[in-house]
Amino acid sequence: VAAYLDNHYAFSVPIERLCRISFMGQTKLKAAFKECFGCTLYDYILQKRIGQAQHLLMGTELSIAEIAQAVESFAKQFQRVTGLLPREYRKLNRVGG
Repeated sequence: VAAYLDNHYAFSVPIERLCRISFMGQTKLKAAFKECFGCTLYDYILQKRIGQAQHLLMGTELSIAEIAQAVESFAKQFQRVTGLLPREYRKLNRVGG
């Protein structure tokens, strides 16, 4: 499940698909995932998305709109996790700028 999420974090991933991959029901999958990774499935995906967004903000000239398309629910989630708007984060962490 984690490997699948690592490769599909930018997309909406239905819990039913994760259940089929893991051969578990929702309750068991959620509990097992939290036990293994110390976070919920949602938080795991969110961490992946924010990490990718940070990478794109620091290392590319992509617009925030382009990054938002690449990383679902980008701006709102980014601010929730980092405490900064994407524009603020880029300004503070720009390489060579």
